[in-house]
Amino acid sequence: MTEQPVRPKLSATFRDNLITGAFVLAPIGAVAWIILWLWNVLEGVAGVIPASLHPKELLHIENPLAVNALDFLLTIFMFGLLLLLIWFVGLISRAYLGRQALSFIRSTVTRIPILKTVYSTLEQLLETFSGNSKTKSFSRVVRIEYPRKGIQTLALVTGENKGMLTVFVPTTPNPTSGFYLMLAAEEATDAGISVEEALKEIISMGLVKKEN
Repeated sequence: MTEQPVRPKLSATFRDNLITGAFVLAPIGAVAWIILWLWNVLEGVAGVIPASLHPKELLHIENPLAVNALDFLLTIFMFGLLLLLIWFVGLISRAYLGRQALSFIRSTVTRIPILKTVYSTLEQLLETFSGNSKTKSFSRVVRIEYPRKGIQTLALVTGENKGMLTVFVPTTPNPTSGFYLMLAAEEATDAGISVEEALKEIISMGLVKKEN
């Protein structure tokens, strides 16, 4: 008599699908939220335009639908200007004069006590997570026993000196916060995955893993 395969309970299947769907939609929802927030900011900026200079006054438009359409197009135009501004900043930052100007701004900001700490920390953090080759970044991924013996967690190696490792242990689902630890090199085991794969696993709380 052959055994019938055990079917997963309906509640467990529903729960797993619900969790998976949430993690699929979460990044999309985050991007949509940022776009909507930016859209509202741009609409607010558009509202600063004096009434006499507003396109509906210059074009003598009174139809409510036409006014709404004009406001929509105006916000899209400002969104395009914002993208153009970001592109232009990136362009000039790669030129000699642009680099000099940005260096002057950086040196000015870093002379102000509170802003120096905030600016330097954010700059280094963004460069590290963006994988900028000119900036010291995470070298590899290891497994360590933390916060106690018997429990393993992923850690990103930030440095190694005289048999000691300095590592960053990200929290989940927000990997930009975490813990800085120093431990002996023999207490860490190579995880066999890239930094990008480790971050995906951490952000997804273990739902997304590299297939071995």
